[in-house]
Amino acid sequence: MGLWYEYARYENQFQKNCLGTTAEYQFKKTPITSRPYVQVINTCQRENGKIKSSKAKAFVVNKETNATLKVSFVPILNWFGAFAGDYNILKIGPNYEYALVGDKVRSTFWIGSRTKERPESLYQELLDIAQEKGVRKELIR
Repeated sequence: MGLWYEYARYENQFQKNCLGTTAEYQFKKTPITSRPYVQVINTCQRENGKIKSSKAKAFVVNKETNATLKVSFVPILNWFGAFAGDYNILKIGPNYEYALVGDKVRSTFWIGSRTKERPESLYQELLDIAQEKGVRKELIR
């Protein structure tokens, strides 16, 4: 939970022309059924300087590891997990200082960090781990 900075990603349509993306995660429960979920607020600055923000709901699919979620950015329908995408935590730092996240087929991928800047040596290490997990090397930083 908390604030994460995007360190690198695959190019994707929904983040086109986005710079300085952050993701804020907060544990919540649905009002009627008290179903637990994670509220996700992604924010970035467009090349024209405007701020873009998107809100989603993420529901844990694998309760044993909490590493597989379904995430939906579709308003209203996301209460039910409709139109949800795969969100798999592929690797997380020992102190939750970084995370590698992608979908099952590796068409989406992000490296998140608790801090804005990371040492280049760590980036190269994370890239190696990502490639071992089937991630392409072409990332936007």
